[in-house]
Amino acid sequence: MFNFILIGIAAFIILWIVFVNVMWLKHNKEKVPKVLHKPLYVVAFLGIVYDVLFNFTFGNILFMQLASFERLTLTERMEHILLTDDSWRFYLAKWICRVLVEPWDPNHCGLSDIK
Repeated sequence: MFNFILIGIAAFIILWIVFVNVMWLKHNKEKVPKVLHKPLYVVAFLGIVYDVLFNFTFGNILFMQLASFERLTLTERMEHILLTDDSWRFYLAKWICRVLVEPWDPNHCGLSDIK
C-alpha cells in the first residue's frame, strides 16, 4: 500500500514536470531552435497520453471519482469539478490549479470563470 502511494506521488510529480516543460515550450517557441520543434511536439504528445493515463488511474484515486471519457485529461476533470462541484473536490481542484497549473499557463483551468 505504501509503495502504491509513493508511485502515485511520483506519477503526479512527473506529470507536473512534463506540464511545466510543455507550457514553457508553448510560451517560448521562438527561443527554441526550429530543428527541435518536431521532437518536442512528440514529447508534448507523449505528455498528453501520460496525462490521460494518469487521469484514469491516479486521478480516480486523487478525486475519489471515476474518470469520464467526456473529460480525458486531468485538466478537463478539474475544470468540470470547478464548475459543477462544491465539495472537497472543488477545493482540491482549485488548489492544484492555482498553485501548480496556472502559474505556468494562466487560466489553463478556467479559474477566472469560477466564483
